[in-house]
Amino acid sequence: MEGLKDKTLQELEEMQNDPEAIARLALESPEVQDLQLEREMALATNRSLAEQNLEFQGPLEISRSNLSDKYQELRKLVERCQEQKAKLEKFSSALQPGTLLDLLQIEGMKIEEESEDTAAPAPSPSREAPGRGEAASSFAGAGWRRTSQAPSTPTPSAPGNTP
Repeated sequence: MEGLKDKTLQELEEMQNDPEAIARLALESPEVQDLQLEREMALATNRSLAEQNLEFQGPLEISRSNLSDKYQELRKLVERCQEQKAKLEKFSSALQPGTLLDLLQIEGMKIEEESEDTAAPAPSPSREAPGRGEAASSFAGAGWRRTSQAPSTPTPSAPGNTP
C-alpha cells in the first residue's frame, strides 16, 4: 500500500478502472504475501505429515491384525476359564462337608459290615476252650446292633452284656 502514496490522483483513477492493476497491487501487499507464505508452509507441513502417516500405515495394519488375533485368543481363554470355573463349582458342591461326611459314614458302615461278615463264622464246639463256650455263644447271640450316629461304637441290644 506504500506504492499508492507516491501515485497521483490521475494514476489512482486509472488504477481504479484497471482490475489487473488492482489484483497486482493486492498480490504485492505484504499482508497477502505473508498469508501466501503461511499457506505454503501449511501445505508443506501437511504433505510431510501425510508421508509420515503413509510410512506408519503398514506397521499399523500389522498391529491391528495382531490385536484382533489377541482379542480372539482372549475370548477363547475367557470361555475356557468359564468352563473350568463351572467344573470347579460342580466338584466343590459335591465335596461339601455334609456330603463328604455322609459318604464317609456310608463307607465306614460298609467296612464294618465286611469286617463283621469275615469275623462272624461260628467256631465249632469241639475246638472251643473249656469254659469259654458260654461266653462266646452269649457274646455272638447278644445281637449287637449298629447306630447311625457313631459307626465305631456298637451298643448291645441285651442289657447287662458287656464285652
